[in-house]
Amino acid sequence: MILAGMKLAVIGMSIVYLFLALLIALIVMTSKILHERTQKEALSITNVASRSRAAIHPMADRKDHLIAVIGAAVTAHRHRMGRR
Repeated sequence: MILAGMKLAVIGMSIVYLFLALLIALIVMTSKILHERTQKEALSITNVASRSRAAIHPMADRKDHLIAVIGAAVTAHRHRMGRR
């Protein structure tokens, strides 16, 4: 009876293993087939997002400069106050 249970467990685990291997193979194959299309979509989304960001935030280019100026001011203040 124990032998039959072990045989059933091995058969069940083998079926699960084969199913998972098949699933992984299908995912890899689908990824390779759709790779070019997904790159085009990602590039398109990036272009649209950058255009809409520039339209919504006309001063977005100046944001980095403002952050640098604020950081320099904080550093200068801390240096004057004797804290580093």
